[in-house]
Amino acid sequence: MDQRKLRTLLTTLRTGSCSKAALELGFTQSAVTQMMSALENELGCKILARSHSGVRLTPDGEALYPLIVEAEAALARLSNQA
Repeated sequence: MDQRKLRTLLTTLRTGSCSKAALELGFTQSAVTQMMSALENELGCKILARSHSGVRLTPDGEALYPLIVEAEAALARLSNQA
């Protein structure tokens, strides 16, 4: 799990879709989808529910969301400090 995946997840949630997140972050939609799948594999659970109308957190994702936000912020601080 790395900061890039966490930032991508948070951007995907904020924008409501993998395509919009990809545009904002300068990735392809496929790259965002692959990163989200890899993150879900690392966490051992589905965190995003995908549909034609966008993405939303699953119940597992909602439970992990505060920790994900905290982890991304901590990694950003670490990177800035180092």
